[in-house]
Amino acid sequence: MNKTAIIYARVSSTTDRQNTDRQVMDLTKYAETHGYSVNNTFSEKISGAKKNSERIVLQDAIQYAISNQVEAILVSELSRLGRSVYEVQESIKIIAVR
Repeated sequence: MNKTAIIYARVSSTTDRQNTDRQVMDLTKYAETHGYSVNNTFSEKISGAKKNSERIVLQDAIQYAISNQVEAILVSELSRLGRSVYEVQESIKIIAVR
């Protein structure tokens, strides 16, 4: 039985010079090779320096994971959850408590 996961991808630039396609592709491949079934993908174009409360798609992803008892949130690197150590820790605490 596959483990369940969601993908969260983020780029800082709100222009068309960056997109989340590579992150999503890499994470999809990772999920396939590590036995994860991806339930949903969340992509966001917003600075990682923003507070978590300002990052609506991240909040939606976390709530989706909790509500649907998803086992993993896949990110390409920890900095996708934020640039501030405090903000990253807060996200992890919310996710881990469930």
